[in-house]
Amino acid sequence: MSDELVTIAKFNTAFEAESAKDSLEANDIKAAVVGDDLVTMMVPMPEVTVELKVFAKDAERAKAVLETHKKQCQEAVDAETDAEVAGDDDETVEDA
Repeated sequence: MSDELVTIAKFNTAFEAESAKDSLEANDIKAAVVGDDLVTMMVPMPEVTVELKVFAKDAERAKAVLETHKKQCQEAVDAETDAEVAGDDDETVEDA
């Protein structure tokens, strides 16, 4: 059973899947991205996803790592958005 690959996440883009895979591998969890070639060659369709697979024995730990990865990505996006908003406010004050 430990050699069985299981899908732990699905993504709409190959970039997102590869980013998640990199996070897993940084935590010593072997992972495989499946379906990235289909998504890259096709017009985006919700039915076609990229799967991230790990060995069954690593699945629970991998899901925890991905949850942390997801939070870190969201925090980075939020910080960038806040910086852009703050920058826009500065321009408005200077222009006034």
